[in-house]
This record gives sequence, structure tokens and C-alpha cells, in this order.
Amino acid sequence: MLTLLLSSFLLGTGLTSPAQASSSTASAYASQTVVQTIKIEKISDLQFGNAPQGDGPKQIAAGTSESLENASFEVTGEAGRSFFIILPFNGVVTMNWMGSEEATADARPIPVNQFRSHPSLFGSLDAQGKLRVFVGATRSALHPRQRPGQYTGQFSVTVVY
Repeated sequence: MLTLLLSSFLLGTGLTSPAQASSSTASAYASQTVVQTIKIEKISDLQFGNAPQGDGPKQIAAGTSESLENASFEVTGEAGRSFFIILPFNGVVTMNWMGSEEATADARPIPVNQFRSHPSLFGSLDAQGKLRVFVGATRSALHPRQRPGQYTGQFSVTVVY
């Protein structure tokens, strides 16, 4: 049966005998390079400090080193690798009143926007596979009747090879 099928195929292709057929085979390798996982760890928080009701916007620079205000993160991974830094978008992060009593209308959320980092957008790990990333942002103006107390909000910084 196989001979009959092969003969029909060869006749249909214009080849009259198996001696006229030609074939070739090539091989390839599959490969994978495994790199060290990239990780980010918080070293310090973003600190807007104390401000009176009605205070204007406050900008904290990312800076090029640790300060009392900027946030800092330690990135570790494969030595010499470059990576992207992804910061929060505007309108995503707010600080909310942390009082033990019921929140009132005066306990308005405080938006945090215009996040920036140093290095900006991407960084490169050093020979030891480390890099410190510094983050700053802008706190919106406080309402003239903003309820006094502690306000906190969480934000994420993502790093990707």
C-alpha cells in the first residue's frame, strides 16, 4: 500500500522513480540562558513631613542619593544588565487619613502625582548586580480645612529586565 501511495505521489510530481527523489535534513539546537531574577526592595519611604492646613503643593526631588524625604529602593539581579523602571501614573496614588475615629468630609484624600526616579526610566546594575533607585513625587495642595492627622498611601515601583 505504501509503495502504491509513494508511486502515485512520484508520478503526480513528475518524478518517475524513487531514484530521482532528493531530500535533505538539517538539525538545530534549542538553547536557554538563565539569568538571575531581578528584585527590588524598599529602603526608605517617601516623607512629605508636616504641613499646615491649606499648604500648597510640595515637590520632593528624586535626588541622586538618600535624603530625609525621597524614597529609595535597592535593585539586585544579573550584574551589568539594564532594566526598566515603572512608576505610578498620575491619579493613582492618594494618601488617606489614618485616624482612629470615623473619617469626615474634612479628611479628604491627598493625591500624590508626578512620580520621578533617579535613574530615570531605566538603570543598569553594577558589577555586583546592584543599583540604588531614588524616587520623588509631588503632593497636591492641602485643603484649608484638611482634617489634622496622619495620612498615608502606598505606591509601587516595578523593575523589569
